[in-house]
Amino acid sequence: MGTLASGASAIRGLGMRDIIIIGAGPAGSGLAHALARRGWDVLLVERDRLPRHKVCGEFLSPESRGSLRALGLLNAVAALGPAPIEGAAITAPSERALRVDLPGAAWGVSRYALDAALAAAATQAGAEVRMGVSAASYHVGADGMATVRLRGVGGAEEVRARTVVVACGRHPVRGLRARPARVPERTAVGVKCHVAGAEAGCAVELFLFEGGYAGLAPVEGGLVNLCLLASRAALRRA
Repeated sequence: MGTLASGASAIRGLGMRDIIIIGAGPAGSGLAHALARRGWDVLLVERDRLPRHKVCGEFLSPESRGSLRALGLLNAVAALGPAPIEGAAITAPSERALRVDLPGAAWGVSRYALDAALAAAATQAGAEVRMGVSAASYHVGADGMATVRLRGVGGAEEVRARTVVVACGRHPVRGLRARPARVPERTAVGVKCHVAGAEAGCAVELFLFEGGYAGLAPVEGGLVNLCLLASRAALRRA
């Protein structure tokens, strides 16, 4: 069985692995769980430590429950007590509203709870999960094997693997296709907070305005996720 380790002792004596997965979000942890259950020697590394908050709508669509079931993770997520979401409401700037029923039951669950639960499930399936460890770079040799340079509190080491999956979102890893030397200024800003004592019911609500939108969705523990995406111009106007 794998162990959930901190970065302090994270990168010593790893040797050759079947696969190294970089990033322990839902994609990375879900893949680690699926492959470990099938007997793969899996190393999953995550630069942060879980649990942690992330800017996200925290809405799992009805279709996602089928994916979780196929991955063998449905019960792990259900155990978090996700809030049921059965409908959606969209309100335009004119205050006209459209309300619809969803085609199935959706779930509201925080990334704080979800990411940690999926990583723990990967560990229980036999994957080795290491927190506080980042992938500084990787390259593929003439033999087709990948070499990944890992970096953590305890130092650095190069680890070889037959396969590498990069699931770390916007964080760059050297060795991927070249990225622009200068990233343009971000044109939008995302904000998320959890609100206690708000009435959200069993629906996700979206409020549109010029330059962005805000959403309200219930999550576990009786909280409501307030998530906003707005252009910088809209924020300046406000």
